[in-house]
Amino acid sequence: MKNKYTEEFLLDAFKGCINNKTEVLKNEICGCFNCLEISKNENIVEWIIESNGGEETAACPNCTFDSILSDKYPIEDSLFLIEMRNYHFGI
Repeated sequence: MKNKYTEEFLLDAFKGCINNKTEVLKNEICGCFNCLEISKNENIVEWIIESNGGEETAACPNCTFDSILSDKYPIEDSLFLIEMRNYHFGI
């Protein structure tokens, strides 16, 4: 079965789950491509300090993985989150 989203788009979107505090907080919702849950950004309580010196990275309020994306990406499309999970976690 062919993916809806291109490999290039999935790779680019992956960059959005690192050093993403500003981006996540300027939107109302976020989505996790590990557990596939949509959450309000206000529910994020854990932020990971990155060793690269960039800003903090959001941890999912549901599964605590650092696989949160802002609604800059099509997170409300469950197929997008599924394709992200499958591509990046090899599922």
